[in-house]
Amino acid sequence: MSLALAGDRKAYERVLRLVSQRLTVFLGRKLPAKDRDDVMQEILLSIHKARHTYDPARPLMPWVMAIARYRMHDHWRRHYGHSFDEMADIEDLKNILSTDITETLHGNEDIRRILVTLPERQQVILELMYRQDKSVREVAKQLKMSVSAVKVAAHRSYKIFRKHLKA
Repeated sequence: MSLALAGDRKAYERVLRLVSQRLTVFLGRKLPAKDRDDVMQEILLSIHKARHTYDPARPLMPWVMAIARYRMHDHWRRHYGHSFDEMADIEDLKNILSTDITETLHGNEDIRRILVTLPERQQVILELMYRQDKSVREVAKQLKMSVSAVKVAAHRSYKIFRKHLKA
């Protein structure tokens, strides 16, 4: 991305191709097929408009994924309204668990310390959703739970993480 920011068009094309490939996988897990192209275009446009804010000293993908999550949240708000808050909490938990630890104030030890305080079922749900990157539906099917029960368990875990991380 550094070369792209310096004006190298070919480097910018390579960056956009790489980003598009990763976003295709990410959006494939999060959105219905009919919505993916529109959201992808919104994300790529946002990346283009915000490219001046990228810090080349930091990894590219966390910056890209932050933009992608914001655009996806915008999409959810427009299309799902009232149910967005629950989905946002689950996304926030995913951010906590998948953030590059070197970029946070909380190390691996803090995350592990909090995880072991959770009931075993919640630990399994988090493992499947955030380490194995399975969708809520996939987790529900694997654990023979309802989708809403998985969401509730993830939300409860999120609240515990938030409480401990704010302390």
